Amino acid sequence: MLSQAVKRAGPEKVLFGSDGPWLHPGVELFKVKALGLSPSDAELVLGGDLLRLISKVKPRIRMLRTATAALVPGVPIQSSASTELRDPWRVH
Repeated sequence: MLSQAVKRAGPEKVLFGSDGPWLHPGVELFKVKALGLSPSDAELVLGGDLLRLISKVKPRIRMLRTATAALVPGVPIQSSASTELRDPWRVH
């Protein structure tokens, strides 16, 4: 089903999700890696598409990019003081 989703919609329209807390995220991540996607397509599915979508929401984009980059290999971590990770539950 995953390979058909990528073939039909394209990797720029598929987002990784762990289906947690019901399933172990490592199992779901393995399913994406088993698709044999190119490195650039895998980067889109495993975080790039999410970053593109949330970039349309300006107020918390820096915090979200930093948090996502820490979780997704291959997504560069921005190191300026304005992108430091903050408590997402606290109103800034």
